[in-house]
Amino acid sequence: MHKRVNELFAIKQYGIGLFYLWGCEYPTWDIMRCFVSGFNRIVEAAEYTPKPFIYRVTKTGQLESISLP
Repeated sequence: MHKRVNELFAIKQYGIGLFYLWGCEYPTWDIMRCFVSGFNRIVEAAEYTPKPFIYRVTKTGQLESISLP
């Protein structure tokens, strides 16, 4: 979404905090494992990171910040 003009505009305009989960083409259990591994980091980032922001949640549950153009 962060590469699409309209979606990026909406993220910035409405001050959205966005998380991309790893593994969209993998089995549900693998995606859930990713989410559970990163859950505490996701909650902390959602609470303390000024919006707008985008994070990618990696396979191991780490957060990678994606810069907004």
